[in-house]
Amino acid sequence: MHLIAAFALAAPGPAAELIWQVEVHRLPVSALAASFADADPAIRARAATAAGRLHATATELAGLSADSDPAVREAAAVALGASPDSVGLLRARLRLEADPRVQAALVVALGRVGELEDASRLVEALAGPHVVEAATALGRMGVRKVASAGSPETVTALVDVIGRFPISRGGPGQRATFFDESRHRAAWALSRTALVSPPAALVARLRKMALKDGDARIRAWLVRAVGEQPGAPEFLAAAARDDAAEVRLAAVRALSKSGCVPGVLGPLLADESPGVRTDAVRAAADCADVQDAPLLAALAHGAPAERAAALEALAKRGKLPSPAEEYQKDGQPLAVRIASVESMKSRPRLLRVALRHRDARLRSAATGVLLDEATPPRPNEISELLAASDGVIAAAAAESAVLHPDPSFERPLLAILNGKDTSRAAGVAAVRALDALYTTGRLPRANPDAKSALKQWLWLPELSEAVPRLRVTVGADPPNRRHPVRALPTLAEVDLIRSARVMTSEGELRIQLLPDVAPLTVWNFATLAESGYFNGLTFHRVVSDFVIQTGDPRGDGWGGSEGVIPDELSTEPYTAGTVGMALSGPDTGSSQWFITTSPQPHLDFGYTVFGRLVSGLSTARSIDTEDVIESVIIERVAPTSR
Repeated sequence: MHLIAAFALAAPGPAAELIWQVEVHRLPVSALAASFADADPAIRARAATAAGRLHATATELAGLSADSDPAVREAAAVALGASPDSVGLLRARLRLEADPRVQAALVVALGRVGELEDASRLVEALAGPHVVEAATALGRMGVRKVASAGSPETVTALVDVIGRFPISRGGPGQRATFFDESRHRAAWALSRTALVSPPAALVARLRKMALKDGDARIRAWLVRAVGEQPGAPEFLAAAARDDAAEVRLAAVRALSKSGCVPGVLGPLLADESPGVRTDAVRAAADCADVQDAPLLAALAHGAPAERAAALEALAKRGKLPSPAEEYQKDGQPLAVRIASVESMKSRPRLLRVALRHRDARLRSAATGVLLDEATPPRPNEISELLAASDGVIAAAAAESAVLHPDPSFERPLLAILNGKDTSRAAGVAAVRALDALYTTGRLPRANPDAKSALKQWLWLPELSEAVPRLRVTVGADPPNRRHPVRALPTLAEVDLIRSARVMTSEGELRIQLLPDVAPLTVWNFATLAESGYFNGLTFHRVVSDFVIQTGDPRGDGWGGSEGVIPDELSTEPYTAGTVGMALSGPDTGSSQWFITTSPQPHLDFGYTVFGRLVSGLSTARSIDTEDVIESVIIERVAPTSR
């Protein structure tokens, strides 16, 4: 167990309960003031974690970051990585800090908020004891598209880390954990970084490593890093013949972006890995080297995901043997039915599907096409979708209305706000759309009903930026700040929840739950599971070598349970088999959850980790979108055994 996480259990009951209440109800950071000054360092550390989850400012975290106890400083360093204005304090603390664990946490946090000038500091750290953390930080800067993360100097330093402990393919030798993790994080950082004018010799070195390194995961990440660089055909052809499926998959995905390489995709259409076959079919849409026949065969006989990819590819080529609508009929796999909707060209027909189809999953698919910013939606389409009886569709239209304000939207947006069953997501989107509309000045005056319609929504924290403008444009009353009232168990009760047995149509997934790390999320998951909520739900999202995702009663990724829960971000990493909460934005967790089927460091500290697979990873990797959850059994320990 991580030291910081352990403090959640070690802290005295009443104090920990109070901190948890402040955190869960998203009260002001000032409500933690007494805990910041508590004599017990365990309390101060737990309060620092809560402050980070509340996105405390650097000023609010300054005292904890200089605390006399290193565990408190470590928790504060993690919190600074979520602070809106912490970069200056992080730099200062790095110059002063002597404790290695705290130094490591500060380095990682700097990657989350650091700027152009910080990359050189992180490159220097690659040569020291915090090489793993420095590589992680540089990768995070790459995710954030900080330009210096992809400079030749930075890339060379990361490549040097991988080459420092080379492992030849098929060669003997043991890998120390530290060396292995250093190499992994450096390769991952390169995979997430846009290379800026790399010298040809550096690209050649990267490609050699991508083909020769003894670790398949490193090869896959390096293929992603360099696969789209000019002059890649021979390299990608070699990577596509790799003996590891994850490397072949990385090569196929690079091919889909960089263009067709003659003779490469054909053999991959018959690959032993379903994920490789599916992505190869998808990439073949733009590859004249691949004839229609194998795509037609995949459409007729492939697994559901392959058939869906083949339908999309053939539709793109204009070679579907039947109209797309024919593949929407009952009896077709769900993935194929959705692909057929997404392949329709007629916008009036798409609008009919979005508004009238009996299957919510197809309504959502049609709405997604209509609101796709690649072909901006038309005002009449948004207006009709705003009035949809399906609240999820109306919410999506409201989000689009934020980007495309039009006077005709005012009345249906007000109707959403006044609706008896309007969800929080729909209400927030509708308020933001009205704010965008009123800001344009295209209405001579706001509807007289706007003030009363807005009143019940403006207290929500996510609307704080819109409130000052709406008070001017509509004369809206200042919000009466409220916080969601939750009937919570005690932390001691949550700690009794230890594991979950998820029975699926493919086999059992046994999950160790982490109540010490994410108590609210574990409690929410267990409560839903024990009510039978997950029984019969599909794995609506399956991405090879990435995640499987479930928990949506709609089955389209747009649904969830009543209410939302706040994030409980932690330092727990997303390794293969990590269980996390799906989000549509900060603090929007509900019932959807996912399992990573390979390491995904870019998800770290962005999505709540609340469990880990202890068995069933191979089962998770075999799951497809037609598979379902049959039941979930929550396992607890008896209170008397603690």
